[in-house]
Amino acid sequence: RSLFERLKMWSPAEVEAARGTDQRDLTPIFVVGMHRSGTTLIERIIGGHSQVAAAGETYEFPTQLRLASGRYTSAVVDEEMVRQRVGFDYRAMGEGFLAGMRWRSREKAFVTDKLPSNFQNIGFIAQALPHARFIHVCRNPIDTGLSNLRTLFTAACPYSYDQLEFVDYYREYQALMQHWHQLFPGRILDVHYEDVIADSLGAAQRMAEFCGLPFEPGMVDIERSDDPVATASSVLVRDGIRKDRSSLWKAYAEQMRPMREALGQEG
Repeated sequence: RSLFERLKMWSPAEVEAARGTDQRDLTPIFVVGMHRSGTTLIERIIGGHSQVAAAGETYEFPTQLRLASGRYTSAVVDEEMVRQRVGFDYRAMGEGFLAGMRWRSREKAFVTDKLPSNFQNIGFIAQALPHARFIHVCRNPIDTGLSNLRTLFTAACPYSYDQLEFVDYYREYQALMQHWHQLFPGRILDVHYEDVIADSLGAAQRMAEFCGLPFEPGMVDIERSDDPVATASSVLVRDGIRKDRSSLWKAYAEQMRPMREALGQEG
């Protein structure tokens, strides 16, 4: 929790003072959100565009943070990195990231980075890469929580094994995302998983417009993509966009009661 509190101390003055890269030959699209919120599906849709290369989950930006801070951590960011942030060379950080992503871009103009927990790093990324786009994937918290409980993660998601710990983490995540929206207005697009399932074409059009891309109908044909999927969602995305993926928690309503009550959701 202290990490999130420190991140929320990020100020408009810092944003104004930072000088990121002016390289514009490659535009990164960061797909962020809670784990199991639908980030893989969203990346498949965006990556279905002819001008976009889908790079999947990369640790390229956390690597730049490690280089800038002289620290190594298995987490995407830690409190010491946040403390050091004012002294970082954001231009070098941005250029280092782009250099590390060019081979993944396959000479396309846009490249996605779908590391969900990069939502914690939006402040660093936005300052280092002023032209980067952020797509924030939102999903019903109980469905997200159920999916977390059913997935065996590594140490990356220690909150995912207990319903009340998940709720605490979810609230911290929501508060941090609200802070980033206030700090970087217009740079983050919220995309709701349920809306994508209900109207995939409409959602794809909104995402394409936000990224500065012309809409292509083939974006929603995700099962045709040849891009590999190396996440827990690999089987699901091969099935295409299915409308029966929402409100899955209702089959476990009684078992999910602690989470439902903590979130104040009974329906």
